Amino acid sequence: MHPKAFTYTDAKTNFDEWVGQKQRHLSTGKYYKPVSIILLGFYACSHALMWLAFITLLFTGYAEWVLLCMIIRCAIYWPVMAYTTGRLREQKLLTLLPLFDFVWMIYNFAFAPYVIWKNKKQWK
Repeated sequence: MHPKAFTYTDAKTNFDEWVGQKQRHLSTGKYYKPVSIILLGFYACSHALMWLAFITLLFTGYAEWVLLCMIIRCAIYWPVMAYTTGRLREQKLLTLLPLFDFVWMIYNFAFAPYVIWKNKKQWK
């Protein structure tokens, strides 16, 4: 977590460049330790399933319980992320955390095929 260990990249200027950058980042996952791959996969899947369950169950007779569970989840998750953004010196992201939390689920679904069937492209 030392600031000299941080790596910064310029923001991509269009969607195609952004997707390419994300695919390059995801392509390094095969070099992670197996336990890290499992934990990251579990985290991504549980995050996506939590949001899908929340949205689906809101339309049942248990909406109050579903909302309570989501409030409890957010009361735990968001302070952890607030701490993390502080450590990474990215506090400006904190104001958009509720939106990013939801959008990350979409991101995971969008890139799941790439992660599962590993792109064979070489880095430039």
